[in-house]
Amino acid sequence: CTDDPLWLQAAETLHKSQKDFGLSKILALRYLSNKEYDKATPMLEEALQLAKEPADKAEILGLQAQQQEMVANHENARQLYLKAIATDPSAKGYYTRIGDIYMNSYSECAQQKHKAQDRFIFLIAYDMYQKAGETQKMENAKSSFPSSEEIFELNYKRGDKVRVTCWINEDTIIRTRN
Repeated sequence: CTDDPLWLQAAETLHKSQKDFGLSKILALRYLSNKEYDKATPMLEEALQLAKEPADKAEILGLQAQQQEMVANHENARQLYLKAIATDPSAKGYYTRIGDIYMNSYSECAQQKHKAQDRFIFLIAYDMYQKAGETQKMENAKSSFPSSEEIFELNYKRGDKVRVTCWINEDTIIRTRN
């Protein structure tokens, strides 16, 4: 019923007279699904202010992060996901979302100078999946790790600390797929 334009009109009218966390969240979700980001943003901010429980605050921060993902603002999305986890430590699923952003950033971040360096992004994605306890996604990321031969060509060895550059700018430890 929330797809009905009449429902949206009624919800907006009710919202003007009575500020409520649940209604703010539902309106924000509706605006996000319609890609009306200019309306979703203030509604998410309002829902965040009205949220009383850490889980509710984390959920809204997660929605804000998803909105940032939709507009390809990876850094802000990651920051908001991390803030959601800090607000509610049980929201470890957001580590999965960060890992997904990293995995999907491979072509954007690949410098195409050396295959091993380009594959470091999968190491950091694996780290996020590990924090989330996502074993299947960990395996998928691991299958894209650099090979022993590739890291040898760069004078690296397993266990060396490396920085994943691009927009990520985080450190991880070298591992190989073989």
